[in-house]
Amino acid sequence: MMSLSQETAEKTLKTLDFAAGARVFSARVLLQNVRSSSEALETIHEVICDYVGAEEAVIFEVDPQKTALWLHWSCGIDPKSYPFADAIPKPLLERVITGKSFFREEPTEEGSLAANGPNAVIPILVDGDIAGILAIFRLRPEKSCLEAPDRRICESIAICCSRVLALQLV
Repeated sequence: MMSLSQETAEKTLKTLDFAAGARVFSARVLLQNVRSSSEALETIHEVICDYVGAEEAVIFEVDPQKTALWLHWSCGIDPKSYPFADAIPKPLLERVITGKSFFREEPTEEGSLAANGPNAVIPILVDGDIAGILAIFRLRPEKSCLEAPDRRICESIAICCSRVLALQLV
């Protein structure tokens, strides 16, 4: 027989799992229902801030030769003063260009170099080729890292971004 505290703990975990699943589902519905590029960017901003809990994010376009990045959109970052050239370390950029996502596993110490690096870098694919990169930088102070539901939401954002970039390539 379970004790009352075990039952309460199990119910709490089930409630948290349900809430996380509902948050992912809600974000996906918002992202799937966009009809234009401008609406998509507004929705992406809302989902990044309100659902993922990020304060800084960017979308870069990647040239077809994979030799240059162009800033397409940013949230919480001054595009005129941010050092975008150094925002994503080269080894990480090379990994993402091959189509592999990066999510920082654990929070880092505030003083470490990695503390200023991205929390997530996700490739944006159009017809199987990389067309852009979504990078999540600073999170809200109450968040130490991106959890599994946040990661699923980020991947949904990347799919929405692919539709936006595909429209511009046509």
